Amino acid sequence: MSGLCGWIGHGNSVAENLQLVRLMAGPLARADGSGAHTSAGVNGALAVVAHAHSASIYQKDGLHVALWGRAGFLEPRLAQLAQSEGVAKTLADNWRERRDKIFTSLTGAFSCCILDENANEVALATDRMGTYPISYEASAGGLVFGSSADAINLHPMIKSEIAPQSLYNYVYFHMVPGPDTIYQGQKRLLPGEYLVYRNGSVEAGQYWEMKFLEDDRRPFQELQQDFLNVLRSSVRDAAGDQEVGAFLSGGTDSSTIAGILGEVTGQPARTYSIGFDASGYDEMEYARIAARHFATRHQEYYVTPEDIVAAIPQVAAIFDQPFGNSSAIPAYYCARMAKADGLTMMLGEMGGTNYSAAMFVMPSSICFPSMSKRRPWCARELLSRWFSAFPAERPCR
Repeated sequence: MSGLCGWIGHGNSVAENLQLVRLMAGPLARADGSGAHTSAGVNGALAVVAHAHSASIYQKDGLHVALWGRAGFLEPRLAQLAQSEGVAKTLADNWRERRDKIFTSLTGAFSCCILDENANEVALATDRMGTYPISYEASAGGLVFGSSADAINLHPMIKSEIAPQSLYNYVYFHMVPGPDTIYQGQKRLLPGEYLVYRNGSVEAGQYWEMKFLEDDRRPFQELQQDFLNVLRSSVRDAAGDQEVGAFLSGGTDSSTIAGILGEVTGQPARTYSIGFDASGYDEMEYARIAARHFATRHQEYYVTPEDIVAAIPQVAAIFDQPFGNSSAIPAYYCARMAKADGLTMMLGEMGGTNYSAAMFVMPSSICFPSMSKRRPWCARELLSRWFSAFPAERPCR
């Protein structure tokens, strides 16, 4: 699952704070067994639980910084420093001078925490698409935060009471709309948001906002090439230096990702499909057509009623709050196949949903971090025309 957690404003000895933050980090490691990297003082502590390539932590003179994900800097000077000294140290060195303006320089998919014990202050931020979640609750003169409500609720300052309005919202929307959560008093950062807590005061702001370029009327060929370049670089950035798989339903979105993944890595993509033995619901043949066309290393599994019964408790245990996602169980079995193959990440459809092979489902653009910079008006038309060059047997939807 992975994530980060911590607090400020609840003082014990350093040893006791380390013990508490490790307790809070427990739920973050339950799915993939990642190790916890911790840092603590007398007035707070933090931890990041993730594989080495997705964790960065730094501490010096009462300033503690943790980052979960894969972040970089847009400014060349900061990017060079991050490469040589680490992202967390670069954030720490620039925080006191630039404050929240430092977040505008960050790119990639991440959530981060900057905890300053000397100033009794903590800053939180999530990436531009909100890919890596982070929630928080101000309570009893302090702030408790975490990627998972299960981590937050383990802190003694937190009461973890269900919010009646959030329960109603779930019944109505099949989800709990942000910034609310299912718990009373707990909030979550929205995409491109940051929060600064200082001496009992909470201030939230937006460091980035998506712009829809409706009036971008350049020639179609130029837009087409621009879109394909962004698509390729986004999949390349998401894959990074690790082997990843792709969820493949046979539709336009997942087929695009599978094809681009093979192209940018120079290796046949690992693809995974789920089928249902029910007329009108099984899309396996479409997935097979796409797998043949892109010459992927393809695996498939047919979900049975018994599988659904077995998976529901496991999937529900991972979710922080009620979430009516009908794709959760198919995604779970795809992730299970990928994990058995040694993969820790899957790229999927629905506009770039990312499925972790550790069974943690993360929203939005980790597959397409570069696309968060802009969304050209012609995106769907470009995809449609691009796919029109494929063999006629390949379905488009």
